[in-house]
Amino acid sequence: MEEEENDYEFSALSKLVNDEKILHEIFSMYLKTIPNTVAGIKKDFENKEWVAAKIKIHQIRPFFIYAFELELIETLDRWRDLKDDSLADLNYLVDLSRLERKTARIITKLNVRVSLYDKGFIN
Repeated sequence: MEEEENDYEFSALSKLVNDEKILHEIFSMYLKTIPNTVAGIKKDFENKEWVAAKIKIHQIRPFFIYAFELELIETLDRWRDLKDDSLADLNYLVDLSRLERKTARIITKLNVRVSLYDKGFIN
């Protein structure tokens, strides 16, 4: 049931943009930035760099909105809205692990789509 809620085809973004070349550029940008941003959030949490983590959380939130990852959006919003000192008490490891897993799943799907576009199967 969880998979049914997700939209790894990014249909909302596709309706807004409605141009495969531009979508390809957006998805290519996501592939270059999102994994590094998620890794940066993990590093910031480990180093207790709460302000830096919140900036990155704010940066990746639209990506998960377009992927329709409601559970992760709620997690990101909860992290973003906490006071810096309460982040230190937060047991974030479970949520961070889920963020990494779901990000990897979405990135895999985007890699396929970008590859299909590059090979001329999507135009």
